[in-house]
Amino acid sequence: MKRFALLGMLVLACSMSASAHAGVYAQRLVGCLLKEATPQDKQVFIQRFFLVFSPTKPLKDLVNISDRKRHEISDEFGKVFNRLFTVSCQTQTEDAVNFEGKASLGLAGQALGRAAIKEFLSDPNINKGLIEVGQEVNRVQTSNPQVFDATPDFAPLVPQ
Repeated sequence: MKRFALLGMLVLACSMSASAHAGVYAQRLVGCLLKEATPQDKQVFIQRFFLVFSPTKPLKDLVNISDRKRHEISDEFGKVFNRLFTVSCQTQTEDAVNFEGKASLGLAGQALGRAAIKEFLSDPNINKGLIEVGQEVNRVQTSNPQVFDATPDFAPLVPQ
C-alpha cells in the first residue's frame, strides 16, 4: 500500500485525461519508445516529473532546486522527448499520428512514463524508504493499539 502512494502520484503525473484505447500504430510507437529509451532517458523523465511536484505546498519546503537546475532538467527532457519521438521512432510517430490521431502520442507518452516509473521504483533506496515508513506505521500502531483494533474490517467491500 505504501508503494502504491508513490506510484499513484507518479502515474498521475504522466497520465493524460484521454482514455482512448491504443491502436496498432500507437502500440508500435510504444514498442519503439520502450526499445529506444535508455535508463538515462527514463531518469530524465523521472526528474522532470519531480520538477512538476516540487513547487507544491506539501513539498516546496523540502526541496530547493535552483532555476538554473530546473532549466537544465527541462531542456534535457525536451531533448530526450524530441529524440525519441522525432528521430529514434520517427516513422512510428508519423504513422500513429496520421492513422490514429494526436491522442496516440499521449498514450505512447503514458506508456513511456509508466516504464520510467517502474524502473525508478526498483531503486533499492526507495524500498529502504518504504520499509522505514512501514516501521513508523508499526511503531504508531503498537503505541495506539486501541485505535487500530477499532478500525472496521473493509474486507467485505473488496470484490471476490
